[in-house]
Formats: sequence, structure tokens, C-alpha cells
Amino acid sequence: MIVEHFDELDSTQTLARERLVTHGRTPRAIVASRQRAGRGTHGRSWHTEPDGAIACTVIWPFARGAAQMQGLSLAVGLTLAVALHPDVRVKWPNDLIQADRKLGGILIELSGSPCTALIGFGINLIQPHGIDPPAIGLDSVRHADRASLLDDLLAALETALPRFEQNGFADFTADWPARDALSGRTVRVDGTYNAIARGVDHLGRLTVETSEGLVSLVAAQVRPIP
Repeated sequence: MIVEHFDELDSTQTLARERLVTHGRTPRAIVASRQRAGRGTHGRSWHTEPDGAIACTVIWPFARGAAQMQGLSLAVGLTLAVALHPDVRVKWPNDLIQADRKLGGILIELSGSPCTALIGFGINLIQPHGIDPPAIGLDSVRHADRASLLDDLLAALETALPRFEQNGFADFTADWPARDALSGRTVRVDGTYNAIARGVDHLGRLTVETSEGLVSLVAAQVRPIP
């Protein structure tokens, strides 16, 4: 994998899209010490202070089409969590959680057929300020050199992504329960109803228990209720 490092960018995801056009589907990581206009899910902005986080987007070619990419964000989240620390959990579908606070997030964009994935992830190395609800930094559980930590994360992804290519998220389901941040908890779904989270299926869909039975969620905003 080619790795490009930058002191500062507007967004690693934006530059990755440009590299995909100019350099094709070659596996590549775009890394920034600081982002001025990073993007999260649902169009939220995400910026980082100098060396306060890892901001990275990986360009990865797949032979699969978009319909076969369900669960990719969970496979990536699980892979990153395992590489980071035993206490890090994954909150469906794309958040990294430590001590019930957000440590990082994942943003997946798919392009073309067969798919090229732009796998964006951000991880707080120190606790960011001015965020509501409060987030947490990796330094609460691990003190790691930024460069070596990034090497560990990219190496883990280089192993995990070919596994996903072969078998999809089904190859990761056995490892999911130990890292599931929602299992057995009451959650609020899309701000409209409460349910109990009951894990995920082989496609990465969240199973929730409602008053009318079990429901599989493909996409939803899910918030644990304290």
C-alpha cells in the first residue's frame, strides 16, 4: 500500500477521491496530521488539531459490486478496535467507543463497479475539547507513537480487507460479540422508538428486539439510553 503523509489537509476523503481519478484503484492511504474540513456521517463536520488525532482515508479496490459490500464499516471498525486496545468497542454502524465515549469514527464511500472503497477513519489520540457529547482520546488507555500506531492500523486493514473480499462480513461475525458496544442495551432508534440491541447478522444488519418482535436494521441512527 502506498502511504502519503500530509501535515494539513482540508479532508483526507476529498484528496482520496482526487487520487482515485488521477492514479486509479491502486491501494493507497492518505494521512493528515490535521484536517480543516473533515467529514463524518450524515454530513457532520470533523476537524482535528495538529497531531491530536489520526485522520486517514484508504483507497481499496474490490472485485465485489456495491450490493455485496454490506457490513464493510463493521469489519473495518472491528479490525481497528482490535488493533487499538482490548477495551475499545464498536458501536453499530461506524463508531469506535472507549468507556462509553466516542474515540473515533469510520466513513465509507463506494465508487464504480466493481467497487473501489474509500475507507475514511479518524481516531482521537488525545481528548478533543468543545465537542458535545464529550469524546475521549486513546491516551486514556494507551500511549503510542503516532507513526507506529498508524503502521499497526494499516497493517491490520491490509490483512482484513482481503478477508472481506472473500467472505464478506460473515468472516467477522464470530469476533463481533466481544467488541459490540450495544449488545443487550436499550437503544433509541431514529429518535422514534426504543428497542433492545441483540447483535448483528452475517450481513452486518443490527438486530433489535421491539414490542412486536425482532427487527433487522440496515441503516438507522441508534443511540444507547443510559
